[in-house]
Amino acid sequence: MPACTACGKPTQARCGGCQLSPYCGKDCQSQDWAAHKSICRIGAKQCAVCGKPSTMKCSRCRVVTYCDRECVKADWPEHSEACVVMDPPSIVARARGMPPNDAHDCLWEEAKSFRKLAKYDDALVLFEEALDINRAAHGEGSYKVAQCINAIGGVYYEQGRFQEALAKDEAACAMVERLFGPQSALVAQALMGLAAVRNELGDVSVALELELRAFAILSAIPGADLDSVANVFNGIGVAFLKQDMVKDALPYFEKAISLWQCVPDVDPSRLSMAMQNLARCYRQMERFDDAMALYNDAIAAVQQMYGMVHHQVACALDGMADVLVAQGKPNAAVALGAEAFVLFEETLGPAHPRSVAVRSKWV
Repeated sequence: MPACTACGKPTQARCGGCQLSPYCGKDCQSQDWAAHKSICRIGAKQCAVCGKPSTMKCSRCRVVTYCDRECVKADWPEHSEACVVMDPPSIVARARGMPPNDAHDCLWEEAKSFRKLAKYDDALVLFEEALDINRAAHGEGSYKVAQCINAIGGVYYEQGRFQEALAKDEAACAMVERLFGPQSALVAQALMGLAAVRNELGDVSVALELELRAFAILSAIPGADLDSVANVFNGIGVAFLKQDMVKDALPYFEKAISLWQCVPDVDPSRLSMAMQNLARCYRQMERFDDAMALYNDAIAAVQQMYGMVHHQVACALDGMADVLVAQGKPNAAVALGAEAFVLFEETLGPAHPRSVAVRSKWV
């Protein structure tokens, strides 16, 4: 049984704010509040300094939420006293002391944060731990198990491990469909993940079919989640673009951007991705100025939350280099492409397929 943070007595009760620190009663919690308050923000979805909506966590402790680097700097004098580096083993150890549902929530949120920062190995450790906890607590056929399998497939996809991603996504999709029926919004989300993998494997017609099926499901649901609708529009556009059907792809990217700009807590990397896809259309249509402007907007969208060291920034720089080549400016293109390669190596690692492809193109 956990021990009270203040007095050391055995207790099952925890702080009602973060659900992490154990306390035996209100007196002990009040006594410890001065030390605990700066880390009692684990579930916060707003910046600890200015209150703006955000899901970006302190990169050291993975606990306190901030909206940008300026707020991180502003809070550092106070936060530094309680900021302890939180790595995956520490997070796993913390989660194992919680009830299964709380453990899932803790692991899930932290894994998503690592995933957004392209720390895929760390995210995988936490998603796999969540999968084991849910299998033990709820059985193989539960939604949380399917959710974890789908998330692991998503990480494999982002690591370029497409065959492994395909196996996970197919399994998750079948489980969700069995649990909720073929017309569920959760099935649509699973289909979109499966379509993305199929696109990377070259099964473009299958990918388009899966995206259109997902769109049909979402269209039949009143008040469907805008983030999901934007995602399916982007996926349809990608399937068209991979078939060089630029004019068919373009309106879907425009719709995706328009919708994501209306989603309050949208992950900027999603918006950036759609902007870059539209920029590729513009490049192929020889609308070079429009393409470069969109790539700059894509970088700005990511930079605001994650800074310049992010793989979507690298993607945008690579795309800008392609535009420079199309404009007959090879020297400027190579310089920008080399910058993209360095950033890909730093964020995704030298063995990632994107790093390898960019290295062969520019270095």
